Amino acid sequence: MTYTCLADLYHGEPKRAVATSAMDGDPAIRSLHTPPFKARPLTRRERRDEDLYAFQSPKGRRLVEVLGVPTFCLALLLEFNPQISAYVERPRTLGTPASRLELSFWIQDRQGRERFLLIVPTAESLPAQSGRRTHRRAEALLEAASAASIQLLFISEPDLLEQRARIAQALRMLPYVQDVQRLPHRLYLRERVLSLLATNPRVRFSQVEHSLSDFVASDVRAVVCDLIHQGDLALDLEATLTMNSIVNAGGRHE
Repeated sequence: MTYTCLADLYHGEPKRAVATSAMDGDPAIRSLHTPPFKARPLTRRERRDEDLYAFQSPKGRRLVEVLGVPTFCLALLLEFNPQISAYVERPRTLGTPASRLELSFWIQDRQGRERFLLIVPTAESLPAQSGRRTHRRAEALLEAASAASIQLLFISEPDLLEQRARIAQALRMLPYVQDVQRLPHRLYLRERVLSLLATNPRVRFSQVEHSLSDFVASDVRAVVCDLIHQGDLALDLEATLTMNSIVNAGGRHE
C-alpha cells in the first residue's frame, strides 16, 4: 500500500510512488500562472453548521476558506512550504465504485508537478505495515486516481499532529506576512535584512531587529517572516517560534 509523509512535501518529489500512471509524463509538469482549479464554494449549510476557518493567503493572493481543524492545519503548512508554489482547497471529487469523495487540496510544486491531497480522518483509516495509518479504501482510490490521470497523496491526521510545531509557527507568522504589503519601505528593508544575513548567516530574530533598530521592530519582523514564507530565509521549523529563534540564510529552496 502506498502512502506519503508530509515531510516529503518539503523536499521536492515524494519519496514513495503514488498513483503515478499517466502522471509520469508531460501532463504532470507544467508552468501555471493561474491554477487550473477553483475551490468549490461552500454552501450556506456548511457556513452555518461546520467548523469554518478563513484567512487571506499571501501565496495565492485570495481568501482561503476551509472546514475543520485538520484542513486548516494542512492549509497553513502548504502556505508556508516554499516548495509549494500554489494550492487550491476542494479542487475536485474522485469517484470509486462505492462512493465519490471530495479531495482536500490540489497543489503545484516549484518544478511544476501537480498533485492532489486527501486528508484521511482517523475514523476512515486502518493501521498499515509501514507504521502509518492508511485509508481503508486506499486501493480503490488510487485506482480511481490512476484512471483520472491524477497523482493522489494521502495525509493522515496523526501525520498532521507530527507537524504541530510547524503549524504553530505558520499561525504566528501569518499575520506578519499578510501585513508586509502595506509597508512602503518593504523592498529596501528586505535588502537590508538579506545583506545582514549575507554577513551573518545565522542570527536570532532579536539580533536582526537590534541590527536594524532604525526601523520599527514589527516592520523588521514582518519582512523576516515574509522572507521565510518565500523561502529566501530558513527557520528551524521544529522549534517553538520566539525572539531567540535562529534565522538562516539560504532558505529552503532546493
